[in-house]
Amino acid sequence: MPKKLPIVPFTELRYCDDMKPVAPNTSADTREWIIQRCINAFKNQYQDWPGYCERLLTREEMLIALKECDQQWPDYEFRGHKAVDAHRPDMESQPPTADEIAGMLWWNSMTEVERSRALEAAGWKSGGIWTPSAADAWAHYKKNQGENTRTQPPSAHPEEKLSWVRGGDAAGISLQGCARFPYRRIVEVFGTPERGEYGDPMAFDWTVTFADGTVACIYDFKVSAVYQVGLLSLQEIMHDSFKDWHVGGKSARALELVIRALS
Repeated sequence: MPKKLPIVPFTELRYCDDMKPVAPNTSADTREWIIQRCINAFKNQYQDWPGYCERLLTREEMLIALKECDQQWPDYEFRGHKAVDAHRPDMESQPPTADEIAGMLWWNSMTEVERSRALEAAGWKSGGIWTPSAADAWAHYKKNQGENTRTQPPSAHPEEKLSWVRGGDAAGISLQGCARFPYRRIVEVFGTPERGEYGDPMAFDWTVTFADGTVACIYDFKVSAVYQVGLLSLQEIMHDSFKDWHVGGKSARALELVIRALS
């Protein structure tokens, strides 16, 4: 019977201590933490989260803030980082590589327990001074499986020709991941989006149904002035620098097909 791995508490995995040994004069009251939203864990890209980054937090305050953010914005993923080590996105970065797509699909297909085990296998230890990332877990998984050269996600069908129609039953979908492509590319592939009305969480959205019946929704989420005055304008979202599109579906297959269609 295989050895049962301990379940790592997810809250312990979401703060990243400095990778250097802790200085002797560092204490629990040291203010050095901020909260960031995860944009792309595989490229180590995070966004400072308004209201939780202007003032440095103690470690205890940071853990409390993480819970607050999870409750208020359940569709986003947050991390606590030391301000000196905070990773911010290069908004002009290229679309993800095939290997990064494979890794994201692998990560998004797992439950929180499975993710905890993957991180533990990659070297996570409670109280350790280094916290492996999702990319580290993916690299360990490939090495362990002898698949260092694989670039296609496990569920992909390289020879399959994609086709789709606009529209579909979006009832019951949930966030599957993000597609890092500019607005113009999504329009090139899927056409003109639906437009949200004032107060809607989405300014633009596309719903498509692929040939195998997979329904996918592509949308911005609570980042535009359509949702709240003072946020990004429609012109800013349509600019090539904005690449933070959510992909919703009933399984990771929706994210896989959307990214393949846009790549």
